[in-house]
Amino acid sequence: MTTGSPALTGTVAINHDMLVANIGKVEGLLEQLGRAREQLELITTRPLRQAWSSVPSLVSFAGSYVDACATTIAILDQAELKVVGMADSLRAFVTEMYGQDQAALDALTALEEKVDDALAAAPLPTPDVQYNGRIIKTHQHQQPI
Repeated sequence: MTTGSPALTGTVAINHDMLVANIGKVEGLLEQLGRAREQLELITTRPLRQAWSSVPSLVSFAGSYVDACATTIAILDQAELKVVGMADSLRAFVTEMYGQDQAALDALTALEEKVDDALAAAPLPTPDVQYNGRIIKTHQHQQPI
């Protein structure tokens, strides 16, 4: 991932360790949502007569309570879908950023190789020498005269 000071480099810096920790927090949140949902489902699946007194006001309260639990379960389900979507987006972002970083690194490596090749010291040309009226290319293999 990109590192360095964003103010100096003009890039976005991503701290890998912090990103991994935040993904762990999202996963922990999903576990908490799951546990809360399980507890609420236990309440909504209890038979009203066995769990509550037969006093009409308590039965009415129990019905309202179970309905509220069912509504809360629906809200938790929606929250879970949003958190899962955010976690998936975060993972996709990380994957994309790693891919872009690798592509940039590959492009820079290729550019560096081209620059190195272009700057490699070319053999210095040697002047032609005239010997007995004939031009001898001193940078080529010479034949005995």
